[in-house]
Amino acid sequence: MSRLAATVAKGNAVGKGGLRPLTRKAVQDVNVPKACATIIDPGAPLALRLQSSLLFGVSRVFAQQCTYVLSDAEKIQSDMMTFFRVLQTSEL
Repeated sequence: MSRLAATVAKGNAVGKGGLRPLTRKAVQDVNVPKACATIIDPGAPLALRLQSSLLFGVSRVFAQQCTYVLSDAEKIQSDMMTFFRVLQTSEL
């Protein structure tokens, strides 16, 4: 997953080589601490360049996960503000 995240183009358009961006479900299913631990201490030795590329992919996945949490929180806040505004103006 992190290799794919490191090489996929940003945005919704199809990237170079015909790769599509990662889906929200795929990004949310990544266990970032476990992925980092696996990359840092793999069973077999990895080239430093490959490790750096994989860790870069994990950092992009983590950044996207944070973006999803923020956008969800903002949407819930907006929905709650709308609900309370309607509640204040309606007669009970």
